[in-house]
Amino acid sequence: MRVLACALCALLVAPGLATSTKLPNDSDAQSKRLILGRWFSRAGPMEAEEQAALREEARGALLATYDSYMRHAFPKDELRPISCRGHDSQGGIALTLVDALDALLVAGAGGRAAEAAAWLGSHLQLGVDARVHVFEVTIRALGGLLAAHALLLRAPTQDPAYTGCLLPLAVRLADALLPAFDTPSGIPLSWVNLARGVLPGETRVTCTACAGTLLLEFGALSRLTGDPVYEQLARRAALRVFGMRDAATGLLGATLDVDAASWVRPAASIGAGSDSFHEYLLKAYLLFGDQAYLGAFCEAYAAVMRHLRPPAHRKPGGPKLYGFLREVSAPGEPHGRWVSSLSAFWPGLQALAGQLEDAEPLHSNWMAAWRAFGGLPELFDGGLAMRHPLQRGYPLRPELVESTFILAAATGSASYLEAGRALQATLVERAARRCGFASLVDVATGEVDDTMESFVLAETLKYLLLLFSDAHALPSFFVLTTEGHLLAPYPAPGDAAYSGVNVTAASRAAAAAAAAAAEQRVVLEEGMQLSTEGSSGAVCPVPWHEPVACQSLCTAWSTAQVTAAAAGLQRALPLVRAREEDAVLLRGRRCRACRAVEVAMAPVRAEALAQRRRADAAAAEPAASQAQAPLERRVLGQLLCRLTVAPEPQHPHPLRCSSLEPMAARTAEALPHDAVVLQLTLPPEQAPAGPSATPAARPLRGRLHVHGQGSKGETVAELALEGRCAAFGPALGDLCDCSEGEDGHSCAAAAGPLVAAQPADACGQLENADALAGAVALVARGGCPFLAKVLHVQTAGALAVVVISMEDVDVVMRAPAHATTATTASAAIPALLLPR
Repeated sequence: MRVLACALCALLVAPGLATSTKLPNDSDAQSKRLILGRWFSRAGPMEAEEQAALREEARGALLATYDSYMRHAFPKDELRPISCRGHDSQGGIALTLVDALDALLVAGAGGRAAEAAAWLGSHLQLGVDARVHVFEVTIRALGGLLAAHALLLRAPTQDPAYTGCLLPLAVRLADALLPAFDTPSGIPLSWVNLARGVLPGETRVTCTACAGTLLLEFGALSRLTGDPVYEQLARRAALRVFGMRDAATGLLGATLDVDAASWVRPAASIGAGSDSFHEYLLKAYLLFGDQAYLGAFCEAYAAVMRHLRPPAHRKPGGPKLYGFLREVSAPGEPHGRWVSSLSAFWPGLQALAGQLEDAEPLHSNWMAAWRAFGGLPELFDGGLAMRHPLQRGYPLRPELVESTFILAAATGSASYLEAGRALQATLVERAARRCGFASLVDVATGEVDDTMESFVLAETLKYLLLLFSDAHALPSFFVLTTEGHLLAPYPAPGDAAYSGVNVTAASRAAAAAAAAAAEQRVVLEEGMQLSTEGSSGAVCPVPWHEPVACQSLCTAWSTAQVTAAAAGLQRALPLVRAREEDAVLLRGRRCRACRAVEVAMAPVRAEALAQRRRADAAAAEPAASQAQAPLERRVLGQLLCRLTVAPEPQHPHPLRCSSLEPMAARTAEALPHDAVVLQLTLPPEQAPAGPSATPAARPLRGRLHVHGQGSKGETVAELALEGRCAAFGPALGDLCDCSEGEDGHSCAAAAGPLVAAQPADACGQLENADALAGAVALVARGGCPFLAKVLHVQTAGALAVVVISMEDVDVVMRAPAHATTATTASAAIPALLLPR
């Protein structure tokens, strides 16, 4: 097929991106950036001229990278941006081409899109003997084909003319994926061979997002073909997974067994493994109007906000501040240390549902992370102090750019254009290479990898282009899939009078009247009512009075406003035809979704308010009253020490804390790698009677007895540090009450030097395995299950494990739910967890 040369290549793709043009004054190099031959400030208000330059930079980068793919990689799946060659990741189905089809239309490249569609219709072979990932092929290839098909039918006549050839390809691709659904639970497998179906020995474990993020693509295919089987299979799978949520918390796990419909990894998060499941519950309602999806989303959303969001804190005189939403491994467990970059989609999802009060500060957190790391590492700590030792790269994911665009569309605030300016600058300056954009292996060093996922074109660059194109009306006319593909909403029975063509004011009024008449309401309690609108017959509560959060979404557009919005979108994206009736449908559904979420969140917010009031009341009490509180613990202070193991007369083989010094003498950045910061507390029964009293050093179950020494060997303190022994393996000598060991665990003594594991969390291959032999291993919490840490250092010959938790909450180290009895029993060394 003909490949058009991009006139902007010299400016927008490396080496053109790595321009040698210098500022007149080198001192300004950090404050300005060259865009299309002109210098613009990196911060501050954005003028129209700069926005236009950013728009053209994004458009040029998208088209030049697409042309580079066509020149160097097509028909392979992906482009290698450094070596300028192709690579197959999903069977060699020209994945980047298919994934980028609607991005070409957004960029105004109708000729490229029409040529690509013609080639695909004539040449694409989908029955290849290749094992592919059902989720990835669905969202990238199937979604790409369906979105491009619908948009090309609407678009002005192209050369060559579009013949509808993409829809039969979508049918053939979906049919090749259907064998994955042949499981006892109806939950699809993760992998399938496009030619031979499910191969013998295929894994029976899938992820929550993998099973539930098929609703939009399979549902749209059913609507376009009239064959209900695709939507039925995807709907059954998603609702079956939703039915597996925890009875106590309402949370969903990360991975599951498709045969038993049971959790393999029950840890709950909105990151890897779970992210887009939540997204598709809301977007399936917005696309199809099925009330069952909205009801499920309300429940899942409220559970996430109740259990995965840390408590709010306030700065003096300031608003409440929330941290990142983090993983919870089990009910009652503390929030995990690491934040997944995949969860950056959440503020955008909140904005779609009208939850701007929560979305905007969370987006600010994500931008702070971007600035702190120079991109988003796959995992990083919530304090923005470090990236995960093993997942420190940034593969140019689009989630934060997506949230930025949706918030810009929802609020109209120029601050999101300024955020997009920073995102685009990082992408251009750190990732641009000779033939495309390369993934960052490490955001700290800037090292890159010769890979470029198809979503860089389909989402990352497309969302940047949309952000700077004044296309803020787009979410009122289209639902954007998790891969950024544009799908127009489909009518549902409750929508009434949907004509499918131009909607007049009279037909809009008739539709509104019919919907109002059909809506059945039951008063539940004062201030709440129940709506049965929708095709599923399921019910979802809506507020009696319009919530403040929903007033903008639920204010009906006049005929003139709808027309103006469609015309504005047409000017911004000439090849993306917006239909007025789609906005009427979609805005109505977003309004109802906002109302339903507000009701679902009411008890969550009441609980959070009560917790804050209790915390404020406790903080206001006099110090004397706090000392008399029956359940309070006295904080004696913080000390810095290095732990060693040595014989001790009173308690054989305890861990010894040497070189004690006050924490105030050090900064966190200057701590030695094997140092431990100890917060020393006294339980009520040990509280000293006066200033000169000292704690009694007596054995207490679950406490680590530490003999503190100064730098000259003198005794400084005899301390009892609170800790918890693992629920598996032998107990750690005197540290646990062995009389409670009804499972036959024996008490063991540990004697040897204490050595910090490398990596610190002991989750990967141990770099200092020789040093751990005969030692007590000091490891950090997080990164992998407790049992995995123990088995790793045990293999290296360690005598015992001390896990240092970065959380203040005391928990028990347990084996994962999916661990076999034999695996758990293989833990032959004792382990103790110390909270921070």
